[in-house]
Amino acid sequence: MILAESQSKRFRRRALLTALVALAVVYVLWNVQAFDPLLYPIRLFVTYVHEAGHSLMALLTGGRVVGFVVHPDGSGLATTAGGSRALILPAGYLGAALFGAVLFYLVNRVRYTR
Repeated sequence: MILAESQSKRFRRRALLTALVALAVVYVLWNVQAFDPLLYPIRLFVTYVHEAGHSLMALLTGGRVVGFVVHPDGSGLATTAGGSRALILPAGYLGAALFGAVLFYLVNRVRYTR
């Protein structure tokens, strides 16, 4: 029992350290201009997922998608008509967060064996 608790503490400590290192790496990559060419496709994809969240919510609430564009500078625009504006507006951020949560879930479903 004591051994299991010790392993659990080590795992949590290692997981926290890994998360902090990953956060630092992402922060540096995202904010240092020299890494822009490396991150450009990721920025476009993040914008795509964000705008897709707005579009999907418009469709789910009875609206329609009039336009959808991701600009080369990384900005985007989803133009919708109808639907619930109160749900469509926050859906970009919520959709991106949900997409990330699904990715985390799928990655953590992998069983590790020794």
